[in-house]
Amino acid sequence: MAGIHGTLWEAIALQRHKAGADPDAPPRRLALPAGWEPEAAAALAALAPGAGPVSLHRTAEAWIGRVISRAGQSGLIEPTEANAFAEGLRALLLTRRGAPGAEVWQGRRSTEPPRFVLNLPAFLEPEGGFDTEGYAEAVALGIRASPPWPGRKNPACASASPIWPGCSAALAWPMTPKRVAPRPRRWRR
Repeated sequence: MAGIHGTLWEAIALQRHKAGADPDAPPRRLALPAGWEPEAAAALAALAPGAGPVSLHRTAEAWIGRVISRAGQSGLIEPTEANAFAEGLRALLLTRRGAPGAEVWQGRRSTEPPRFVLNLPAFLEPEGGFDTEGYAEAVALGIRASPPWPGRKNPACASASPIWPGCSAALAWPMTPKRVAPRPRRWRR
């Protein structure tokens, strides 16, 4: 697991919560970014494996580490890209633009391909537009974060087809773009 020093986590103030996965579940102690609503604490309580205390950065770093390892082993990223790829995943999570499905958070094997879910309202701009560049980069990052799945002819296109009809050669497996994901606007220089 990566530490927080030198990552996006370093700039994040955490707030303590107590929440259960559902109203009848025993509450867990949770640490989330300050300002996130109580529903996010309940969601993290449901996603995090085990029954003890949970912090978003530790739980996220566990699945990010697994994704980075798998992507490196399958040749989807070069060793020199690992840090930028991890920062891209952290940025999507912290800006609430995207995250993997529960099976990835919990490290479970599933009979279904792993999911990477994008939060479309998070791409709306204050002026009323849609951040298409950020969305395209998030799609590319989500595809690279989803490992090859046996039986899929082209996992990249299968993952993108509902949101990107006519999947082009630019999304062919394996992904090769050097720019993995944008830094959230508030962190861009």
